[in-house]
Amino acid sequence: MQQLKMCDLLTALNALDPFGPFNVGRVAIKTKRNQVLQPLADVINDPENLFFLASQVNQAKATYVVAAIKSEVIKSSENQFFAAMESYLRTTKVTTASRAVAVKLNAAIQTIAKNAAALEEALPNPPPADARAKGIEQPQNLLIAAVAAQKAEAAKKVTFIDIWNRVLLGKVVNE
Repeated sequence: MQQLKMCDLLTALNALDPFGPFNVGRVAIKTKRNQVLQPLADVINDPENLFFLASQVNQAKATYVVAAIKSEVIKSSENQFFAAMESYLRTTKVTTASRAVAVKLNAAIQTIAKNAAALEEALPNPPPADARAKGIEQPQNLLIAAVAAQKAEAAKKVTFIDIWNRVLLGKVVNE
């Protein structure tokens, strides 16, 4: 989410929540963090996607995924489970299923970004930059900046699917 500039967007939407509810046309725009993130949680927590791992393996998976997303070297000497994680992620079943989840998550992320941009457009113009922001203006300015940053990142055409593919292509180096 950080690489897609969604964290600042979520913070800005959440900051606007006390001033809501907000509607753009006939669409109610959710601003409370847990409501905005619920579609992502629903995808991730779908019964098909849930499986339980021993805590050591789960921790290894988390570390492996973060390193792969950052394109860092994944060293076998750092965790005994990394080689198994690489092998597991490369099985056809896991690759296919996890890419399907990535597609759903990507769609949910795009909806959040689209709704935030629509809300930003619908709000009245904030005061000039040199004026002191008050009331809704401060979170509105946060939203304007966050939407601009997210749009700039989206223009690079990097999707959640691309980021997940880094994980699937992660390579463990024996050291």
